[in-house]
Amino acid sequence: MPYPDTSPCGTVGDLHLRRAPPDDAGLYELLDGLKKGAEIIEMLKVTQRGETMKTQFALPNEEPTDCDIEITTEHSASSHGRPVLVTENNDVIDPMSWAFHRIVSATPEEIAQLRALGLHTHHI
Repeated sequence: MPYPDTSPCGTVGDLHLRRAPPDDAGLYELLDGLKKGAEIIEMLKVTQRGETMKTQFALPNEEPTDCDIEITTEHSASSHGRPVLVTENNDVIDPMSWAFHRIVSATPEEIAQLRALGLHTHHI
């Protein structure tokens, strides 16, 4: 299949510039990546509802502690729009600490957000 428009698009000195033929595979890969990125960003938008995710935090040989968790980009620990997990005390939960949390209740959207962030979704 011939490439689309490769006609001259200008000159610089004695150099005649032509539009580069697109690399179809690379172009489609880039478009797919952009589409997936946009889908993830859309999925990670924080919903404005009154409930929060419920978890239990437990270190080995200790009683579990109930936690209300919010996934948000509205925290100083959020970088470039990347969501973070925040407790009711406004403490950020890092991925290492998240390993000691078990989900008590969460919406399907919150589960999808956790998976998109690469975090486990273990339930009690």
